[in-house]
Amino acid sequence: MTSMPAIEIDVTTNDSSFSSQESILSNSLSPQGHVRHHSDENLNRFRSLSSKSNGSFGNESGIIGNGYLSVREEVKKRSNKVLMPIANLLADKPNSRPSKEDIMKSYSTAIEEYNKYTIARWLEYECVMRAIVCLMLERDYIQLEQFHRDHTGKYLDDMNTFMDHHMKAQICLNSAAMYKEMNFLRKHAFYARLSVLFELHSADGSQRTPADYRYVYPTLYKSLSGYGIRPTDQLHTISESFLGPAELQIKCLHELYTAANRAELPDAAIRHICHLLQVYYDFMEPPASMRLFDDLDSLVKVLPSTHSLNQALAVDEGKIILPAMQLTRFPMISSPSVLPLQPHLAPTLAKSKEMPSIFIYSPFAAKNENGLLWVVDCPGEVEVEVKNCRDIELVVRDLCLLADGVKFESVPARLILPPSESQNEPTSRIKLIGVPRAAGDLFITGYSCQVFGLHNVCRFQTSANKANRIKVKVVPPLAQVRLECSLPRAPIEEKNSEPSSEATVYSGQRFEHTITIVNDSDVYVRYVGLQVRQPTVAGGPPLISIDEDSGIENDDVAETTGDLLGCTLGPKSSREIKFQIFGIDPTSTADDLSEEEKVLESVTPLASAAIAATTPETESSADMDLIPYTGRLLTCDFIVRYQSEVITEDDEQFYERKSSLPIAITIVPAVTVSAWHVLPGDTPFSRYIVVDVTNSTDHDAELMYTENRRMNVLPKETCRVPLLSPCCSEVAGGAFQLAKMRGSYMMQKMEIERLRQILEAHVSRHLDIKWAVPSLKVEGYVPVGCLLSSVSLLKQLVLPAISMDFVVNDTPYVSEHDVAVALGQVVQIKAVIISSLEDPFDGFLSLDCEQEISHQMGSVNVAQHMLFLNNKKIPFRVTKSEENQENLEKCEVEFDVIFRVEGNFRVRPLITPSAEQPPLLPEDMFATPIAFSVATKLV
Repeated sequence: MTSMPAIEIDVTTNDSSFSSQESILSNSLSPQGHVRHHSDENLNRFRSLSSKSNGSFGNESGIIGNGYLSVREEVKKRSNKVLMPIANLLADKPNSRPSKEDIMKSYSTAIEEYNKYTIARWLEYECVMRAIVCLMLERDYIQLEQFHRDHTGKYLDDMNTFMDHHMKAQICLNSAAMYKEMNFLRKHAFYARLSVLFELHSADGSQRTPADYRYVYPTLYKSLSGYGIRPTDQLHTISESFLGPAELQIKCLHELYTAANRAELPDAAIRHICHLLQVYYDFMEPPASMRLFDDLDSLVKVLPSTHSLNQALAVDEGKIILPAMQLTRFPMISSPSVLPLQPHLAPTLAKSKEMPSIFIYSPFAAKNENGLLWVVDCPGEVEVEVKNCRDIELVVRDLCLLADGVKFESVPARLILPPSESQNEPTSRIKLIGVPRAAGDLFITGYSCQVFGLHNVCRFQTSANKANRIKVKVVPPLAQVRLECSLPRAPIEEKNSEPSSEATVYSGQRFEHTITIVNDSDVYVRYVGLQVRQPTVAGGPPLISIDEDSGIENDDVAETTGDLLGCTLGPKSSREIKFQIFGIDPTSTADDLSEEEKVLESVTPLASAAIAATTPETESSADMDLIPYTGRLLTCDFIVRYQSEVITEDDEQFYERKSSLPIAITIVPAVTVSAWHVLPGDTPFSRYIVVDVTNSTDHDAELMYTENRRMNVLPKETCRVPLLSPCCSEVAGGAFQLAKMRGSYMMQKMEIERLRQILEAHVSRHLDIKWAVPSLKVEGYVPVGCLLSSVSLLKQLVLPAISMDFVVNDTPYVSEHDVAVALGQVVQIKAVIISSLEDPFDGFLSLDCEQEISHQMGSVNVAQHMLFLNNKKIPFRVTKSEENQENLEKCEVEFDVIFRVEGNFRVRPLITPSAEQPPLLPEDMFATPIAFSVATKLV
């Protein structure tokens, strides 16, 4: 290719003036064969417009940049010279240098003259470029741009046959270099791409070779910045605010990809396709994007090895280095979050021993000591959101985590992401697994994967376009303890990798089993604490109880932490613990139900017609009854927390782990309590607890209670079992009433619970009912937790403040059987008043008569049918003698009465305290009504 003529610039003054007298070209031959000789001995100081040093296509420095710099250097050298004395003598001489307008007028005149001759076209172009350099030095960019448009367009016209397409391409390159020097990047890019168009023009219709495209590839690549296309190493986020004219940018990148592909540069072509898909996928039509994916697949198959997007790519043509890029769109992975280890592997920091200290609150001292910790050789998980933005299935291979800081091994994953129908498709969350191999600070930085046959490495980024390095502290290897049980294994859930056991028992059965604590590691365990999490039992034996003879010594730490057992465990050692499972009553209220959904399924007391209107909810809430146990799903857990003998940053702290063994217990109802009632006993100081026992099995059951008494119960039938229990003298009669007068509800509840536990310990010794089903060869105890948890039942076994015993016609009345008397017969009723109060009690005693009409209608007051032969109200006073303070106070009062009407009557005592005494509540007085059957004649 023939080189362009050079331009000689002569700087004579401090301003930019040019030698228009000698316009000399280089030694190269013009298209017409004319030779221009050098006439300036200082020509070597400046660069030509297109000298042989700039002969390669795509060199955009040209005359504009280098000539301009040379002129400025020369002007700077001359301006810095010290003025000679002759200059001072000539200081008053007027300045004769020409102005810019005169220079441009001279150039315009020269251009018009040269335009008249075809053979002088090169001289004409030289004058145009010298005029442009003049305007550039004057920084008159507006006139320069107009002058350039008016005078260079004709050289690029198709009618200009004097210059071939190579010469036109060089003219475009000179214009591009000029605009780049002026920092007009868009015009620079336009003329650079226009030069490529002329360079690839084929007049004879011949095919372009790969060498031709390698020739123009550097020019196309360097013109990208003029259209706002950012380098691939700066594409951390996909935001429209950085894109600019998307359609024009797509066209430019597609031309660059086409040139690289036809130049047989497959690596560069792949890099440009990934750039297009990464940034402009949302702006392309589906057919265009599909063609790009097909081209990418074809290029990947041609390469002998896997293309790595994370490595810079050197292109020999033009000495171009394509920076690395991150293909974060396929797939879109975001929102990384480090997950804690599995519950049985996650460590926490625990103090060796709780020491008493002065508490001083300071908000600046707040510190999260139990942060997220990973352990060496324990798999850790990082959860990320994954989305496929394509409308076809996307396969991702070898998806691994990238980490710094300590040695880290990532477990590769393979994903098959379903197609996305819209941009608002919800993301999927997956977990990536990695194993740290050394202790220290681990930094999760990004991920790597194989997608479209390319090796892609990406860094996690925040919304502020900054690197998102997730820090995780990795602690040294710790001891790992597991639990083994003699119960059979149960299926485990997918989320929980710990083993579990299961058992099936009948209600009331008791079984003994063992659990073994095993240390499989080589690390010494300085402390092991055992706890049992199970349904809260309010009355009766718990679901699981630890055998006291299990052979495990209690550690001092267990006393302060509340563990049931505490011990040490050496490496590769184990300990065995015995425990018992008791089949509690399977009716309960679930913990996971709300207050509106809770239904009390426990047994209810037997009630008469008058009391039946009271709902169980109101009665239980008034007495603060407790349900037998909480938890409809009968599951319990053995929890072992253990501390490893590993040095920490604080000598008083140790790494602690927890291991658990869930046990699912299925309780089959066998013989259970369905209802209860409290009746008077043989004396005022005893009560009969009448229990309705139901046989829920399909076989005959046998009951044994109270001194080897036996009773048979048919399948699905109910029988009534009376149990005699003495009253509890440890609780005062008005204790429950005083508890309800406490200042707060919590204090009331605590006091009632204390009283309930005292009564439970007293009554549980007398509620012993055994059952056996011979056909099934099973036996057990009737679970009475529902009775022991009922405050309304237990409070009736308290020795009341006032108790009354009756003697009718010199015969003690000890049952509810009717006393037969004749009409008009004088009946002598002696009432023995017994008080358990510390202080004397005085008041008035009277009798009231009721007649039962029917079971549905109840009874009515018929006091007029009973006549008193003495006073209706008799005063009394009960005092305690000083000689015997332990005996209860007693007082006797006699009544003589006559019945005037036949029928069945019930006589109840009425006590009216004196004005100095507090009123008596119904629960403070216990008296059995006397039943009379009045007839005309006695048989």
